[in-house]
Amino acid sequence: MRLKRLREERGLTQERLAKRSGVSHGYLARLEIGMHDPSLSTLVKLAKALCVSHGELLGESPMLMEWWRAEPDRDIPPKPLSSLARNAPGSYFAREEAERTARRLGYAIVARYQDTGGGEVIRRGFTVREA
Repeated sequence: MRLKRLREERGLTQERLAKRSGVSHGYLARLEIGMHDPSLSTLVKLAKALCVSHGELLGESPMLMEWWRAEPDRDIPPKPLSSLARNAPGSYFAREEAERTARRLGYAIVARYQDTGGGEVIRRGFTVREA
């Protein structure tokens, strides 16, 4: 599980994530070091609090999944899949996180990317929703 890495990437402390997810701080600490496996309901709570899919939290590949990016302009051509690597700056796996970033940067567009499984990436642009 990628709990600690995702929490740190978002600049959250264990205490803050525990509060956002409704999981006790002690239990969260034990999950991060692998002493416990979360129940399905805990996994869903943590994924929502981190704005990721449960698959991303578990470390599944983003292939055949959709992911979102904040983008400044609707006319930007699709980027090759290799440039949308998991750790590439500006890559996000939840629409809410992409929209928060877009608002912070003053962008009006978020783009949804989806890998078709055959090496083709489909991109659609959407206007940022009202906060």
